[in-house]
Amino acid sequence: MRMEYVILFIIVIGCLALIWYLHRRFAVRERPVDLEAVHKAAQHGDVFAQYTLGLAYQEGRGVAPDQDKAALWYRRSAEQGHVEAQYALACLLDQGGHADEAHAWYTKAAVHGHAAAQKALSSEKWKTMAAPVTAPKSNAEPQKAADMSPEALDRLFQQAEAGDIDAQYNLGIMYYNGEGAPQDFGQAMNWFHLAAQQGDADAQFNLGLMIGRGEGVKKDPKISLQWFQKAAEQGHPEAKDIVAKMAKQ
Repeated sequence: MRMEYVILFIIVIGCLALIWYLHRRFAVRERPVDLEAVHKAAQHGDVFAQYTLGLAYQEGRGVAPDQDKAALWYRRSAEQGHVEAQYALACLLDQGGHADEAHAWYTKAAVHGHAAAQKALSSEKWKTMAAPVTAPKSNAEPQKAADMSPEALDRLFQQAEAGDIDAQYNLGIMYYNGEGAPQDFGQAMNWFHLAAQQGDADAQFNLGLMIGRGEGVKKDPKISLQWFQKAAEQGHPEAKDIVAKMAKQ
């Protein structure tokens, strides 16, 4: 009999704890955002405040919902590397029909390990918009540019300018991802083009993607297809898949 009372007591305590937890959780969730303080911090570049402000405008927490303002603050946070903001911005852009830019932000979040972004990119919708190959060529400089010493970066540039195809490709990756240098699609395009002209299939594929998206150059589906075909002719699997799908359209 005593054991039954003990069990009943434990159950009651457990239920009360669950009720307390749920109350606390939803109370915090519904608590109005101090927009004045958050907005001030966001304007001063606080990445977390910018994300919080984006979330407030998206969900109407303490303010009328405004998707444009949500996107604006998510973008400012995302540009500083806030992974959740990158994913949230990608979702808003995706919902608004801006597929190319949405894919770019999904990719940035996915590269940083965001599970939902990785799952989103695995859907059939994005199969023809695969991100450029991001692994550096091993026989040039195996390190990521962001981890290189200034001397190693100098060597990479010297090798690329001397015509080393892998070094040219690696510089394209560096500028495309903004690792080791500010992101610059124009520079990425230049180095990929030099490597592609020497027959590098990955560089040809990346050129096809960038030209198809209008990254660093005016969007041109015909020229994009030409580079995909060059890569496909060398057996590049993703390029072959894209060329096959484009032929059916």
